[in-house]
Amino acid sequence: ICSSDADSSATTSDSSSTTDFATSLANNLQLSIQMNANFNHNIDCAAFKADWSLCYMQTFTFFYTGTEDYLDSNFRIYFSSIHRVLDVDSPAFEYGHVVGDLTYIQPTLSFQGFKAESEVTFPVIFEYWSVQETDKMPRFFVVDTRDNSSAVIPNTDTEKMQDFVIPYTSSMKTEG
Repeated sequence: ICSSDADSSATTSDSSSTTDFATSLANNLQLSIQMNANFNHNIDCAAFKADWSLCYMQTFTFFYTGTEDYLDSNFRIYFSSIHRVLDVDSPAFEYGHVVGDLTYIQPTLSFQGFKAESEVTFPVIFEYWSVQETDKMPRFFVVDTRDNSSAVIPNTDTEKMQDFVIPYTSSMKTEG
């Protein structure tokens, strides 16, 4: 019993000295999501094995506000999507499905980092169609695998979707 008490106090003191890598990245990211097209988008949805061959595209833009380049690639950005991700159209990122509506994107070997005060933009293709500007839930969060820390991207920590979702520029949301 005494040795486990000593082990737990050592663990506590070790964890207090670790860096919270996820917070460092999340606090320097701002996400913007823009709906591109529900239809007439020239995407071969069947090639992605989309149910009913239906899919739509949104553009994710991550604004990196840090004053120094962020070159580490040991992170994932998790989000809740009621529609299955079919593709991330970027050589720098790939996606994975966790369970239910939980999905993540993560850097690939081609990821060159986030350059200081710059943005990274890429299209994401989802199954079916979007009912509004986005069907994503708020609170996208970063998990860093170096210390298993997690942190919400601040501008997505809201119930006001317009804080990170660009409104439609067209009144035509559906075919017909």
